[in-house]
Amino acid sequence: MRGRNISLIALAIAALAIFLAIGLFIFTTTRKTDPSPTPQPLQIQNQGLPTDNTEITYPTEVGPDWEVYANTKYGYSIKYPPNWATIINVTPTSSQETLDNATSLDIFDSAAQKSYPDGVMTISILDVVPNPPSGWSQTEANINGSTARKFVGEDQGLHMETYLIPQNQGVLQIEVRFAPGDQIQETFAAMLQTFQPTK
Repeated sequence: MRGRNISLIALAIAALAIFLAIGLFIFTTTRKTDPSPTPQPLQIQNQGLPTDNTEITYPTEVGPDWEVYANTKYGYSIKYPPNWATIINVTPTSSQETLDNATSLDIFDSAAQKSYPDGVMTISILDVVPNPPSGWSQTEANINGSTARKFVGEDQGLHMETYLIPQNQGVLQIEVRFAPGDQIQETFAAMLQTFQPTK
């Protein structure tokens, strides 16, 4: 009886060993012939927009393809690069305004993959001359024949330049803001030199 038990145990161990050997064989041959797929890099179609590591270049001189923004209500015009955008800012009267009679608007590079407040020109008509923040420098500037008070400072890490030009209907404020050292500064300087009072 005891010998029979030993035989059964030996038989069970042999069966288990054969089962494990077959399982190991199947496992190793399956891995060799059917490997799991290697992750492939995501394919992104380039749509002509700059990537994060592509330096954005901005025009430094006015080109023949530049657009003209003209405000018929407040009597001024200014040029800006092609593919840039103009948008009315929300004001108490903006719901009754169109682009050509906007009290306040932004001009910015709509194609750049960056937040436009990092590079934007804002033009507004004000009733009174604002006081610049303390610590900002003040000089006089010539904007294409128009005399302006110029204030320069920084706000939340951005370089700020504000130009105040007296108009018949109030004060025209042109404000540009951009990251310090950004080439867009030269584009804004070229845009300012296209400013024209039309009344």
